[in-house]
Amino acid sequence: MQVAYFEDAIANQLRPLCWLRPVFELVCGQSGLRERVNRSLVPSKWGGFIRSWLADAYQEEHPTALINRGDWLRSEPTLLLNGRWLPDVHQLKTLLPGDASG
Repeated sequence: MQVAYFEDAIANQLRPLCWLRPVFELVCGQSGLRERVNRSLVPSKWGGFIRSWLADAYQEEHPTALINRGDWLRSEPTLLLNGRWLPDVHQLKTLLPGDASG
């Protein structure tokens, strides 16, 4: 499975915290959403859809990430996660293709 994180229009309401990083990188506890999920699920690929002015710097910091590219999403089952959501990562392990949670 691969994981795609995305920012929605409400991400801007988290300013100034998210001016220099995607919302899924905001730390809550010891780590942010991306780090928690990637550590727990160990996706084959991961990427994100983030605000355009962050994309180049974020891509440079995370060269294996697929940033603002939609071409890879259909290559295998993909878990799409809103960057503002803080799910229970143990419950994410039980999701099957076609499941939805919110």
